[in-house]
Amino acid sequence: MKKILITGANGFIGYSMKKWLDEKGAGKEYEYYYLDRFKKKIFKDNFYVLDLFHKNKIHSLLKALRPDLILDLIGLNDSGDITQYYRINSIARIRLLEAILSVKGYYPRVVTLGSAAEYGKMKQNELPVKETADCHPLNHYGISKLSGTFTGLFYHKHFGLKIMVARPFNILGAGMSENFSVPSFIRQIKELKKGRFPVLHVGNINTKRDFLHVRDVIMALFLILEKGQPGQIYNICRGESISIKTMINTILKIMGKDVKIKVDQKRIKKGDVPDSYGDNSRLKKLGWDITYSIEEALNDMIEDSEI
Repeated sequence: MKKILITGANGFIGYSMKKWLDEKGAGKEYEYYYLDRFKKKIFKDNFYVLDLFHKNKIHSLLKALRPDLILDLIGLNDSGDITQYYRINSIARIRLLEAILSVKGYYPRVVTLGSAAEYGKMKQNELPVKETADCHPLNHYGISKLSGTFTGLFYHKHFGLKIMVARPFNILGAGMSENFSVPSFIRQIKELKKGRFPVLHVGNINTKRDFLHVRDVIMALFLILEKGQPGQIYNICRGESISIKTMINTILKIMGKDVKIKVDQKRIKKGDVPDSYGDNSRLKKLGWDITYSIEEALNDMIEDSEI
């Protein structure tokens, strides 16, 4: 049985993956091991509380465990300290890949997690964006994720490590932070249902994004781990964009609520990308396809949200 090590296991994707595996009994062809700086209650066995910046400890772990597959989910998408984006999204990846190199004769298959934020603002005639497109990230998060991607590809090219880069677009699912727009809308609407606020405050609802259920993302990650070509980047996306306005209306329909929507200028992001959606043909060649609808993802989030 193949061993798979999932780093950054406490994050949204790692948590969703563990929950999905437990509920569906999926992925029984693997022996799972998890790593993060602390342990959440959902995890029971095979969990290592470890920081990738502890060089000797991560070397010892990899030397002893020698996982066949590594899914590197470590990442940071929100911080008041911009230097932390680079520490977590780029330097931590260097620490992991250096630790792999330090184990003699060890060449696991590794998927590192990028982001559609690496692309930045694309012209309409450049959509859907392909993995080969030039990247022009618009913020420190996107820059740091692009640095992490370049790091992985560098270690593949110069040291022969079997590294694939997964580049997901906008992910939806239960357990998302309310720092993101869609779970924030769900919370506000639930509060509206209780009569706490008279209107739904939003930013620019005409922007369009490529949304995908987190479980479709998880299945894509497993497929890339097993069948992806080292040195390649894979978009994980629906391949079409949906406006934020449409998302809000869908949430309202599911929840059976009609509310007043007010645009708050303070919530409008300067230089926001008006439209973004990806080309998923490279991923589909591996045998992947979309399983879950946007409505299913929103239903999961609504049921999970507590007010």
